[in-house]
Amino acid sequence: MERGESARRRKELLDRTRSLYGDREVPAIHPRYRAAYHKIYEEDGAENTETFGVRTVLCILLFMAFVLMDNQDIDIAQVSTDQIVSAVEEETQVQDVWMDLAESVR
Repeated sequence: MERGESARRRKELLDRTRSLYGDREVPAIHPRYRAAYHKIYEEDGAENTETFGVRTVLCILLFMAFVLMDNQDIDIAQVSTDQIVSAVEEETQVQDVWMDLAESVR
């Protein structure tokens, strides 16, 4: 093998290794396990991006409904904006809420 051929081969191997273990993809793992890790990493990112938009739109709609209720003095299901504000400001213990839910189901 010539000296130029050896350098070309080393460069080719280095480029292939960089493409296998690049930062833009799955972490540096053995190629045999790449499919399993790739599947895990894709699911985590996809799940968060799918629900983020839905949650954002829902929050905006709820806020708009609250502002409309407050400006027009509308009560929805006999609940006023003052009651909503006091419920949000109230310090709640999660255990008490679960106990109340359990009692109401019985």
